[in-house]
Amino acid sequence: MKKLKVILSLVLSIMMLLSITACGKGNGANPDCKDGHLFVYYYYNEDAGCEKNGTETATCKRANCNATHTREREGTMLPHRYVIVTYKAHTCTQDGVLTHYLCSRCLNLFDQEKNLIEDKNEVIIPASHFPNEAKWEWTAEGHYHPCTKCNEVNDLTPHQAPEGAQATIFSGVYCVDCGYEITPALPHTHQLKFVPETNSTCTEQGVKAHYICTVCNSTFLDATSSSKVYMKDLLKPFGHEWESEYTVIEEASPGKQGTKAKMCKHGCGEYTDLTPYLYEDKDYTDNV
Repeated sequence: MKKLKVILSLVLSIMMLLSITACGKGNGANPDCKDGHLFVYYYYNEDAGCEKNGTETATCKRANCNATHTREREGTMLPHRYVIVTYKAHTCTQDGVLTHYLCSRCLNLFDQEKNLIEDKNEVIIPASHFPNEAKWEWTAEGHYHPCTKCNEVNDLTPHQAPEGAQATIFSGVYCVDCGYEITPALPHTHQLKFVPETNSTCTEQGVKAHYICTVCNSTFLDATSSSKVYMKDLLKPFGHEWESEYTVIEEASPGKQGTKAKMCKHGCGEYTDLTPYLYEDKDYTDNV
């Protein structure tokens, strides 16, 4: 009888040992965990993000069980931390950027109404040149509008002669786009007429003094017809003439500063010497 009790005691001890070991492996074999783990204390994982709750994790409190459970912790969601990125113009060689917001937490971009920008390239202003559309430059290979910033050759286009055009003593063959002389006029004796210098305004462009052949319309700098030039090289820059008196550009009002400037005499609407001025109504006081 004593031997049977000893044997049963050993069997029970072995079964308990096996059950404890199984629970430690987290497979629920331990009788303490067969009906579920005991998760009591949850610890915040400090992992909340912008518009996303963080998580919290607990470890099973039953003996020798290391099982864990992670769940969302409500109320831990963080707001975006907006940093404004101001407009920067592009240059010939560097990209610019549109005004937008950057979240310093999640690094997402937002427009000025704080809507999410899906494609970050939307705020980039690609680097590009600033061609002067009103001015032609050329080489023998073609013509182009020079960049106003760096004078770079952009989009060089071959010269185009009028269909069927042929040079005569009266005219050469000129590019229909830029006026470049593709073929000079046939040899002849130039009949030169002097053209005096004229000044430019903001609406009418003046020219430097020169000579023009009344036969072929070629232009020269001297009376010997040895220094041939193009009309584009004779044109003078446009220029404004400014009034001596100031004109109000923006009216001042109580608490608001106005501006005044000197307008162009030729009525083009441009002005210079923009100057602030204050509201001067003597009946107005800051106490009103």
